[in-house]
Amino acid sequence: MKLYFGLPFIALLSACTAPPDRSDLSDVAAVASSLQDGNAAVAEKDLAIIFDKSTNDLVTSKENFNGDELLSEAWYAATEKAFSIGDPYQSPNASKVLERENTRSEWENVTTRIAPCEPLGVAPFQKATVLCTPEVRLVMQPVKPLFRGAKYFASDRGIHLLYDVSDDIALTGDEQSDFKALKAKVREAVAAGTWRPGTSGPLTSDEEQRFVRARDKVARALMADVLALRDVGLPKESFRSLGPRPELATSDTRAAFMARYSRFLAKYARAGSLKQLAAMSASRPFPFWKGTFVSLRPGIGGLIAESLGITSPVSGRELLPLGKQKQTSDVAITDGTFNSAATNLSDEQLQIANGIGRESPLDDALRAELRQISLAPIGSIPPGTLNPRPLLSPRGDSQQYATLKNRISDRSQLLVRNSSCGSCHSLKQDRAFAPGGALEEASDLHNLSYYSVAGVGGVTERGLSPSPRVVKDVAFDLAWLESELALR
Repeated sequence: MKLYFGLPFIALLSACTAPPDRSDLSDVAAVASSLQDGNAAVAEKDLAIIFDKSTNDLVTSKENFNGDELLSEAWYAATEKAFSIGDPYQSPNASKVLERENTRSEWENVTTRIAPCEPLGVAPFQKATVLCTPEVRLVMQPVKPLFRGAKYFASDRGIHLLYDVSDDIALTGDEQSDFKALKAKVREAVAAGTWRPGTSGPLTSDEEQRFVRARDKVARALMADVLALRDVGLPKESFRSLGPRPELATSDTRAAFMARYSRFLAKYARAGSLKQLAAMSASRPFPFWKGTFVSLRPGIGGLIAESLGITSPVSGRELLPLGKQKQTSDVAITDGTFNSAATNLSDEQLQIANGIGRESPLDDALRAELRQISLAPIGSIPPGTLNPRPLLSPRGDSQQYATLKNRISDRSQLLVRNSSCGSCHSLKQDRAFAPGGALEEASDLHNLSYYSVAGVGGVTERGLSPSPRVVKDVAFDLAWLESELALR
């Protein structure tokens, strides 16, 4: 893994004899410096904030921050609308399932990811660890009352709210203007497709240095606020490894943490800073699981569904558009193998279903590259075929599955846009065939949210098991913070 070294981080780690007032997050440098020596090192639970789902004090969709609800009625309606656009191969409609099974009031914030370096580019070669900016991601999930007041977490849907970290938390007016212009220059080059492998990129050496200085200031300010969420009385070891925040273990520390976290959201979950809403909803019962993915971005009049697609990690160009409104991933289990809905279609049908509109079949070079970055095989299926080639199976194609799983999980090889939503959300399926594994685990499409199965015998809790992509992403971010900001 190649990381680029930037400016050292010194100011936030100095020792202080008396802790400052923690009633707000305004004096972040003082709050961070109050952490005892060694306890300020960023750890996994700082970057992946996981809440205990068994309590009743999670932040809800209707929580008001700065005059706006966290998941507003307008945003939720736009999400339902994005799901409502059907295709010839989707039945029943995911939006109808969402409307029938959940209401906006049931959605709660179950986890949060702090991403200090979210790439502006769409491929690793576009200086993904240099030209990046901080991001805060909130994971929402519907929580329904079930059986004498107990809570049931829906097993098959989630909404991710992705926020840009505002430059004004650390930069002056002139610095903000310059940083904004530099980011726009990078985004324009990426969108235009003019940044190719082997080229230096859109920024001059001087511009890149200015970009890094501004980026580091904003990232430092964010991480100071993240460290300020900690209870200083807890040992540093309690923040190691992924799992629920240690402050949630007792009622006193939990109440204080939730108060600090609410103030954190008021600062970072601003409605005007939302850059993307991504959602997944299943529309069939196990084992014939259809995960429908949509993505919306701010536009004129509100959130607008955007086209999804797979971008080449090698060239940075789009390989395969996957629909203007959504992308689906069918996972069915037949005789112990995994089948993809895409493999039920001929090349021509696949193109029509995905809105490509081409008459010619997928060329061999395109098919070959897709097979290196997607779990679903892409190819011709003879008309009338009843037993199509399966999706790569942890049992039937164990070596190839393992190779692709490692590649899709590794941000140094593939960014989010370099694979399909269905592939990225299907990296835990080998657990179904592991010793002691349960068949229904094959339909667990969650990356960092809770999974449970409701059946005739009641609810089976599978808990929260972070996907390999999340585990490696957190490790990658910790390494980046160490190399760029000396924060470990």
